[in-house]
Amino acid sequence: MEETAADFDSASNPTNWGGVTWGGDTLGSGSYDSTLYYGPASGSSLRIDWWGVNSSGLWGGGGVAGMNVDVSTYNAVSFHMYSANPGCNVMVQLQDTSANIAKVRLTDYLTTGTSVWQSVIIPIDAFKRQNRLFDASHFKELNLISEFDSGNDSSGTIHIDDVKFSYGLHAPARSWIYSGGDNGVANTADVFGDTLMCYDQSAASMTTNAVTVFVSTTYAAAWVSEPQNIAATEAITYYVPFSLKNSGNSADSIVVSTDITSGSILATKLYWDKDKSGTYTIDDVLCSDTSGLLPESTFYFLAAVTLTSSIQGGTSTVIRLTAKDNNGSGANDSWPTAVDDDTITSDFVVSITSGYAIGLGSLPADKTIAPGTTAYYAYTIYNAGKAADSFTLSVSTISGIGWNSWIVSDANANGAHDSNENTAVSNSGTLNSGTSYYFFVAVGVPWGQEGTTGVTLTVKDQNGSGAEDHYPVDGNDIRTHSTVTTATMDKTPPVITVQVEPPAKIGMIGNRLLCEAKIEDAESSVLSVKFIYSKNSGAAQIIELPILSSAVYSYDLNAAAAENCAIEYSWLAENFYGYTTASSTKTIVVNRTTTSNNFASGTLFVDDGNPDDGQTSITVPAGALSKPVDLTVTQAVREDSEKGNYPATTLLPSTAYDFGPEGTVFNKPVTMTLLYTDLDRDGSEDSSGKEEKMMRAYWWDGFEWRLLGGKVDTDKKTVTVSVMHLSRYAVFPTKVLSPSDYRPKERIITPCGSIGKNDFVQFGTSEYPVNIFDITGAKVRTLTDSISIWKGEDENGNIVESGIYIYQIKTTGEVVSGTILVVK
Repeated sequence: MEETAADFDSASNPTNWGGVTWGGDTLGSGSYDSTLYYGPASGSSLRIDWWGVNSSGLWGGGGVAGMNVDVSTYNAVSFHMYSANPGCNVMVQLQDTSANIAKVRLTDYLTTGTSVWQSVIIPIDAFKRQNRLFDASHFKELNLISEFDSGNDSSGTIHIDDVKFSYGLHAPARSWIYSGGDNGVANTADVFGDTLMCYDQSAASMTTNAVTVFVSTTYAAAWVSEPQNIAATEAITYYVPFSLKNSGNSADSIVVSTDITSGSILATKLYWDKDKSGTYTIDDVLCSDTSGLLPESTFYFLAAVTLTSSIQGGTSTVIRLTAKDNNGSGANDSWPTAVDDDTITSDFVVSITSGYAIGLGSLPADKTIAPGTTAYYAYTIYNAGKAADSFTLSVSTISGIGWNSWIVSDANANGAHDSNENTAVSNSGTLNSGTSYYFFVAVGVPWGQEGTTGVTLTVKDQNGSGAEDHYPVDGNDIRTHSTVTTATMDKTPPVITVQVEPPAKIGMIGNRLLCEAKIEDAESSVLSVKFIYSKNSGAAQIIELPILSSAVYSYDLNAAAAENCAIEYSWLAENFYGYTTASSTKTIVVNRTTTSNNFASGTLFVDDGNPDDGQTSITVPAGALSKPVDLTVTQAVREDSEKGNYPATTLLPSTAYDFGPEGTVFNKPVTMTLLYTDLDRDGSEDSSGKEEKMMRAYWWDGFEWRLLGGKVDTDKKTVTVSVMHLSRYAVFPTKVLSPSDYRPKERIITPCGSIGKNDFVQFGTSEYPVNIFDITGAKVRTLTDSISIWKGEDENGNIVESGIYIYQIKTTGEVVSGTILVVK
């Protein structure tokens, strides 16, 4: 055993035994030094400085004073020291309260150089032999003194730390004994455990002749307390205390390591249990060796074992501690017996208990509903324990009327009740650790009843026992939550919000006429939704629509608007209590003819009632008309239209339009956009089923349909071309075109003749550019951007000279050319 007289860690007086530090007068000083100390923890040492010891009777140094302690029962005094002074030739003094001083030379007890921390052990008897008057029962001071008269160093610095007194069972590394002239004990004898009887045979008595006896250095380690097994219940760090003793006869660093011998890999660390409490404190630091532990001294450790949440319950891990003496070598020196006490081990077991716990996710709030409906309360439970577990669910009425309650599964785990989630499920199940189960507690209110009811959900783990296993804390084995459902009669009707309605005037039939409304009732459920319409003030048609969870209802009036007519329509909604709401009545006038009187320039659009596509229109630039006209666009009856001819298919057109006044001729090209139908937007024209990309514009010349071409917009469902007159125009699906299909019908034009009489050339393409050259090969004009009409003008708009002109159409992979005769 050992007692600490001064460890200097507090860097202040008094020391552990009530003493004070000091430095010697003008030739020495003593101070605390927190930058250099012994041991793995924070602390400080005592720094002793001296100087100028170069005249007889002078000395310098310092130490610990001011005590009055009985050390007579101790065997040795020890301390750790460090010095940059080679040799460090000073005296170690003990002084009693009567000023009796006993001193020995420090160098006699050093086992290595002074430039590293080392342990110094000096027997108390060595001081008593030096001064028999020294009274160990009244110990006062321990000093390190440099004396000129003793031949000590004249100046220097020494750090000392951890001054202790011990009940040592072993001889120190170096001792002084007295024997006779024959040196009755050899200088190299191993006297461990012996009683030394030194007798001078020649004098037949004890003498004072001194011999040095070297005791062999031996190492041994022993467990003072071994680690105990752990029953772990939480994902935390557990601290397991254990302690080691230096059973050798020299200061030693015993190195400790950990190893997993079976089970899960757990993170382990070793700490110095500085306060020997067996529990971790902030002052405990990482440490895996005893750092020069003195003989018969004990070092206290903590083994830190960290468990993560991923460790499965019901398992165990064996951790082995291995301690090796002699600075970690652990070599067996067969001392004191052949039994290996240089490498010792101790195992402890970390058992992870199953640990049962049920967790509840976000908790639902109370609900107010209408009689005749059901409130659904969304719950999530999860296995918060360490092992798979079976749970039970139950619901019970705790207050109020006592309406029926049951449990249904939240199949898609979204917390929102869907119409298909109405089947009652089993009130028990199994969850693996960390997994969840989603469900609803349903509370049904009978028709016509008002009031409240309170319902409690109870969840129990461990196959429904809910037994308290204190994991991770109390109260996690049975979970409950209560809700209150209130039922009130709905006194307000549904709310109708019209979202989509057709224009008041429609100039086309056969397209969508979508009417759309959102119908909701915040307090009750919508019982019925009706769409009501009449045509030309005739009998009302009442359409009963199915109830939708989205609350968005729609109806298409396309079939009703199959001819010129006037349609009146409205919405009607009713809730469960018979309260109804009707929207205002709207009127749609359907007229195939769209008119703009006194039209000179601009764009005339044909409203078709479908917001998802484009519109039929004609755009007339300024100056294209010689005088204003009453411009009309009339949708032709498809079934009355002429069937297509080559290169169109021999089918009826998708759409046909009469632009009037018929025969009107423009001074410059105008832009015409024709709408075709693809109501299902599947990429195929509705009437023919042909691909949209094959749609082209044609005009009727009185005998046949003539190809105009045009640019197809598959998003707006339109074909756009340039024209020079008003006539019947239509959209047909077209066969695969050959380059010759783009040639114009006209061969001779008279641009200076009567307007509209053979004064332009119409090419059959708007896709490819058309170049016009004179007979010398000079380019006269290029037609692009959907303009496929040449009026005998050059790029500057001037009429060209009479003569033969060559046209050239560059298609993909081929060039089509021909001639046109211009006659002024």
